[in-house]
Amino acid sequence: GIASLHPSYELTPAHHGPQERQSTARKPACQYLSNGLIFTQKRRPDRERDVAEARRESGVSKALNAAWVRPFLFLLFIVVAWDLAIRLFQIPAYQIPAPGDVVAVLRTEWPELLRQAWPTTYATICGFLLSAVFGIPVAMLIAGSKTVESYVYPLLVFSQSVPKIAIAPLFVVWFGFGIIPKVISAFLLGFFPVVVSAVQGFKSVDPDMVDLARAMQGSRFRVFCAVNLPHAMPAI
Repeated sequence: GIASLHPSYELTPAHHGPQERQSTARKPACQYLSNGLIFTQKRRPDRERDVAEARRESGVSKALNAAWVRPFLFLLFIVVAWDLAIRLFQIPAYQIPAPGDVVAVLRTEWPELLRQAWPTTYATICGFLLSAVFGIPVAMLIAGSKTVESYVYPLLVFSQSVPKIAIAPLFVVWFGFGIIPKVISAFLLGFFPVVVSAVQGFKSVDPDMVDLARAMQGSRFRVFCAVNLPHAMPAI
């Protein structure tokens, strides 16, 4: 009645009945903050939708930030760029084969490639073992004596300037076409990295630990086996 007589008159909670006043107090449309701003509460479906979208975005970001996703995407980019470069520049297959041709050869020649993989793996393992057998003692001498380091280390660094592919034919001439030239080539490739890594590992040993082991009447060999070698193994 009052609202119909006076259109500009608005009903306040005091003009409502008890139930209407209770429902109005229970569900306020907005709240006045201390700074004078009005905070309107969102509806429950809106909040649930926002939470679902945030969870979905977090799941996508976690998937993109996984340790294996970015290298895989970069590898996929390289393969696509490889194929596009061959198509655009019309590179012959005998110079750079297309990725599809490589996959086709792998599928058709897989038994032969698998059969030839064992000699390569055997030569690689033998070369690395020889590098460790000869490289670790040399690294011990270099790390333990400044005199030996001044004589040997410059020669090792200079030897890396000689390309291994240039001396590989000499090994074939000297030792034939067997497994020995391959093992020697793998040994030369792995010797210098093993020596350098082992020297860094031996030099990074805490001197206090070595002094403590020697104070406990430990011989040089036992101190090396108990302190130096375990500490240098991660570097090797």
